[in-house]
Amino acid sequence: MRKYFFRYITIFILLIFTGCSSQQIVDSYTDLSIKLAGNRPPAFVQFKDADEMNQYQFDGKNFTVLMPLAEQEDWKNMEGWHAGFHGENLSTLYFYKYGAYHIEFYSFLHKWTDKDKELANGNEEFFKKKEDAYFQREKAAYLREEKQRIKYKRDFNRRAGNYEILAVSKHIEHHGKENYQCLVNETVRQYTNAKNKYYSCYKFNSERTKVKGVEIKLIYTNPSLKETCPSWIKKQCDPESKAFNAEKLCEQAKQTCSEENIKKTEQLSKEYTYEDLQNRAKRVLDSLYIKDGWEK
Repeated sequence: MRKYFFRYITIFILLIFTGCSSQQIVDSYTDLSIKLAGNRPPAFVQFKDADEMNQYQFDGKNFTVLMPLAEQEDWKNMEGWHAGFHGENLSTLYFYKYGAYHIEFYSFLHKWTDKDKELANGNEEFFKKKEDAYFQREKAAYLREEKQRIKYKRDFNRRAGNYEILAVSKHIEHHGKENYQCLVNETVRQYTNAKNKYYSCYKFNSERTKVKGVEIKLIYTNPSLKETCPSWIKKQCDPESKAFNAEKLCEQAKQTCSEENIKKTEQLSKEYTYEDLQNRAKRVLDSLYIKDGWEK
């Protein structure tokens, strides 16, 4: 690892002093990351264009997948796709700008449980009841916290993040090269309208003693700035702010929320939709392969 660090530093110094553009530096860093990674996924990838991304296959310790469908316009509108790979189990795909699309992958391995048995038997009702019970508990906890917040004049309800999630559906689908059983859960945040869709796909060993799986999480946030900018500017330009760079943060917020940017993101919100994200991710689900091997 130490020798890789020095290689990175040396190449960056050479690139800078030879007059390379920032994009050339990023491209060189990406190429180097891939080469140095060997059989492991690189820590960071900034895809150059749609062709490169559409041909790339993520090959992790426990699973392989193709990337979601990329379009060349993504590099013009959203400054392209980026990927971060955090160890063997977790990886993230996202747009660099406006954050409309975000996809996370997480793999797991555990012993066979009663929950896995219900999934193998296709018992959707079992999971729906557990989900309903969870949200009822969160609602009760939120209301208790709200009483405390009002009593002690707190600014924030710590339970708000969970309570604002509305469960849309929980059901079983089949995806992947081996037709895996996938528990699908879809949620919407009632205040921000952010939408999440979770695919937890499972593979069982023949003895039904161990389970290996992959969770694929699709996260959609409307790229439009029209609704978020007023509250963001109010927060960043608060005259009582104690941030050491408060003036700079305020100026950045105003620049980001310019009339031109708001109009641009309004148009982008019509092109980059929750439905489009799901359509692009179809090739991820179709290409999913959970590898054999049942030891951590």
